[in-house]
Amino acid sequence: ETFVTQKEKNRIWISAQPNIEVLYINYADVVNNPVEQIERIALFFGEELDKDEMIKAVDASLYRNKNEAIS
Repeated sequence: ETFVTQKEKNRIWISAQPNIEVLYINYADVVNNPVEQIERIALFFGEELDKDEMIKAVDASLYRNKNEAIS
């Protein structure tokens, strides 16, 4: 069974669970636009987070699948 197949099965199972909420975050989106993604995370948790510290933790140089969108 491939990773993609297993991931899709997990998504289907999770979506059928009324007691589980999931926020899907794309790593490339975090690297390319950390402010927007951190806002999404804060809204999901419904709490005040130290967004400045979270932004500092994003290091584009560690992103292995680099593409033109990442500077």
